[in-house]
Amino acid sequence: MKKKSRYNSVLKNTNDRNINLFIAVFFVCALFYILVKILFTNFITGVIETDYTDIFFVSSTDHFMDFFNPLYFSSFENPYEFKDLGAIYPPICYILYKIVLLFVPAGEITDRFEIRENRTVVMLFAMITMALLLATVAIIFQNLRTSHIKKWILSFCIIFSFPMLFLIERGNILLLCLALSLFFVFYHDSKNKLMSELSLIALAIAAAIKIYPAVFGILLFFEKRIDIKKIARCILYGIAAFVLPFFLLDGLNTYKIFFANLISGVEVTKLSMYAVITRIDTDTFFYLVHSLVYGESVPFDSGVFPVIAKVFKVIFIVASGAIIAFAKEDWKKALGIVNLTLLLPAFSYTYVCVFVLIPLILAFNEKAATDKCGKIYLSLMTLIMIPVPLLPNNVKVLFALVTLYSVVTVEAVTIIITKVKTKHRKA
Repeated sequence: MKKKSRYNSVLKNTNDRNINLFIAVFFVCALFYILVKILFTNFITGVIETDYTDIFFVSSTDHFMDFFNPLYFSSFENPYEFKDLGAIYPPICYILYKIVLLFVPAGEITDRFEIRENRTVVMLFAMITMALLLATVAIIFQNLRTSHIKKWILSFCIIFSFPMLFLIERGNILLLCLALSLFFVFYHDSKNKLMSELSLIALAIAAAIKIYPAVFGILLFFEKRIDIKKIARCILYGIAAFVLPFFLLDGLNTYKIFFANLISGVEVTKLSMYAVITRIDTDTFFYLVHSLVYGESVPFDSGVFPVIAKVFKVIFIVASGAIIAFAKEDWKKALGIVNLTLLLPAFSYTYVCVFVLIPLILAFNEKAATDKCGKIYLSLMTLIMIPVPLLPNNVKVLFALVTLYSVVTVEAVTIIITKVKTKHRKA
């Protein structure tokens, strides 16, 4: 009698077909991208592109500076004195960077751009990035339900996805937040009490670093058994992770300067065509639409589009909240939460799209896309992740996200109407 493979039952599932499709689409698009970029660009036009600004940051001289800038700021007693250079991270970030500086010989931190040429610092950056990528892949590898070979291939696709490449190129600390958030999502309801508790601490640190990952804590209210003490501990961990680092710098004074810098950073961030290729918030989308309609002759602030942007933002936030509350599938709840991480901040850069990995992996595990909405969601999430040629990738992501929010809104309205009708019939 032929022995059945332990993967046979998995390979027949809808989720595995979705993984196959994602992998196929990713490699076709990636190869087409390479073909267009290298073969056509280099050999037909004779022009060799070296910056790849359609998948990396617009400036070809600012690579990895989301790591080296705060590292440089942290070499001073008060990191927040560099307000004009973007010192707006919460204190825990600068404490972590100060820990990194312990491995750097004294006197080698002289200039924020020069340290990018320092061998010791560059090796530290490379090792930290590799460690965080390995941690991210390990969590996905451990929790994705498919064959080992497909786990490896999918991990490759994730590392070389468009948002992840953008994130690595920036050197942003969000890579740590992604690993911590993934750990929370997959282990917060673990039967292993230690892993469950560690997941709460992981979320607390992620929220203290970037604030908006805190919304993943909503998942605690949808566990099979709601544990109020567990929720309370998570909140306390979050408060401690956010507040205590202030006192490792300059206490209450640091608190005031941080929020002043943060407000200033939001105020000076202006919409422009520069934003269109680096940001993925609703304001940027409607700025792009405004530019296509009116060009640069009509100022964005003087038109109707800023109002439209705010209205749609509120609609999308409410719809995402409804999906979190009423959707039966965990992956759809996670999608609603990820929508909030993208919509709630005053502005969001492209790398925040890496959080789309979370509902995508959950969808693969939950045999998603058996209904029309599920197929549309998976298609749009795939579109966000893959690199495409002949179109600025950030523009592609903007349109994919707004379409995703719109589909979520339609499904939320449908769910609410169905619930109202059901309740009316019972009455």
